[in-house]
This record gives sequence, C-alpha cells and structure tokens, in this order.
Amino acid sequence: AGFDVIGVTLSARAAQGLEEGSKIRSTHLHRLFHELETGRRELSGQTILVLDEAGMIGTQMMEKLAALTALSRSKLVLVGDHRQLQAIEYGAPFRGISERVGVAEMNEIIRQRERWSRLTVSQFAEGRAAPALREYAKRGLLRVCKDRDTAIQQLVDDWILENQSVADNQIFAGSRLESFNVNQ
Repeated sequence: AGFDVIGVTLSARAAQGLEEGSKIRSTHLHRLFHELETGRRELSGQTILVLDEAGMIGTQMMEKLAALTALSRSKLVLVGDHRQLQAIEYGAPFRGISERVGVAEMNEIIRQRERWSRLTVSQFAEGRAAPALREYAKRGLLRVCKDRDTAIQQLVDDWILENQSVADNQIFAGSRLESFNVNQ
C-alpha cells in the first residue's frame, strides 16, 4: 500500500532479531533519534513505526517518539506485554497506554513448539507460576540452590559450559546490583 514500515527496538541486537523474525527493516531507538535529528531519515504520513517490546521504553523516550510521529503524521504501533518486561527508564507509559486505550491481544503461541512448553508460557502469562515451574522441574529445566550466591555461581558455571558450543548465549540480570564480572 506504499507505506514505509520500520521496526524499532531498544537495542541493536533486538533490532537485528526483529528484522530477521519479521522481515521488517529495523533499527534501534537511539539510532532512529540520531538519524532524525541529523536529517539522515525523515518520517512522513506514509511511515509506520513498529516499536517492539514497548514495555521497556521509559516515559521520556516514549514521549519523544510519540511527539515525532505526531509531528510527521506517521503512525506508531506499540508491540509488547507490559506484564512481561518493565521499562528500563522511569515510568511505565506502555502500561498506562494499554490500560487507558486498550489493546489487541494475540493468544496463539508459536515460538514454543512443544505442547507442554506452550502450556507453561500460558500459565506464566496468567500468573500461575507454580504449575509451570513444576513442569520445568519435572523436565530437569529448573534448578533451586540453597542461597543467592550459590545460584549465581551455578548460573555462571552453566553459562560457561553451554557457551563452549553456542556463540550467542546471554545472561540477563534483574538489576545492576545483580550484574557482576564473570571472571570473579
């Protein structure tokens, strides 16, 4: 229909994943802002920005993006689940927008191939973690340690072991306080 669809994410790695998974030409938010500010990119009424994992975007960035799209008369599509990932900066504009405006929901799980895995994803989404965790434990996919330090060390040991054969494994920490140097 002549629209210029651009995927937008918070990181370059996520932009690459979005582009590979959706075939939508994608970039990360900071690069988009830079290109718009330097005139390397323009938005128009024929532009549709698809912001993936919108729940991670803080108030200031969301306001800036919304203002730019309004000014250019482009469209902004917010994609994500405000219950899944929290905003990195302060505020939770995606959650607020979702609660005030409403959302369209996709309920078919396609990323997980096995029936049991799709069921556990649904259970987690519904806030029913106990049966999902029991299923993971039954399959040897859940490890419980005696304390936090032991759990962190076990996670890092397992990561190092797995990373010998898989080039793209990552560990995500819940906060900066939980981040540490793997070589410690």
